Amino acid sequence: MKIILVFAFVATVAAVEFYTTGNDRLDMDALIADKYRLQEYVDCFLERKSCTELTTTYKAILSEAVKEACRKCNPNQRHQFWRFLEGLKVVLPEEYMNFRHFYDPEDKYFDSLEKEISRYHTRDMDLLD
Repeated sequence: MKIILVFAFVATVAAVEFYTTGNDRLDMDALIADKYRLQEYVDCFLERKSCTELTTTYKAILSEAVKEACRKCNPNQRHQFWRFLEGLKVVLPEEYMNFRHFYDPEDKYFDSLEKEISRYHTRDMDLLD
């Protein structure tokens, strides 16, 4: 019986579909270091300005990723999302709050999201391929 349960769990985990984005290896440190470029990303995500082809791929998954604590994010995407939010808190703290309220106006999901993706902050991204 235990073998059947383990097999069912593995099959369920293997069936999880991951999001597709334009670049799961975006240099997030370079983005965060460039305040102007970071603001452009935020403006796209908050629907203030048009998006590039790349930012459109990220924006397409944001709402669901927030609500589902990044359940369909692969490890690289979780790391990138964590790094983006942490950088946003430091570089553009008001925009971090705007982002948070835009994607979670009732404050029901963001804490779970941040808890989940924070597990990916120290991972060696080269091991996740």
